[in-house]
Amino acid sequence: MSRTITVTSRERSPQRETALDAQIPRWSPVGKFPLKRRLSPEERHALEPLASNPNGPTEELLVHGHGFTRRMLTGLVDAGFAIGRRESVKAGARAFEVVRVMITDAGRRALDG
Repeated sequence: MSRTITVTSRERSPQRETALDAQIPRWSPVGKFPLKRRLSPEERHALEPLASNPNGPTEELLVHGHGFTRRMLTGLVDAGFAIGRRESVKAGARAFEVVRVMITDAGRRALDG
């Protein structure tokens, strides 16, 4: 015998939190992250080359040249401190696609604060 359970309440019990629910603070509006977040020393160190280069360094330079992880760079983008922009670069007869990582105004404010 199988049972069907219908849930009519939109509230979730604390035991049934999903991974995404755990990432969103209770005091913030749904789907919004806090406006201020403290940067880790590694994140602060990663934003410095972005702030010094108006066009933004390439992702490959940040990963291989500076030793940052792609996961950490993705975290900066997800937090709104940086953006990634794809562009084509020609070297001789060959064309390459690179991702430039640029700091946002929120990233500059986080560096200043």
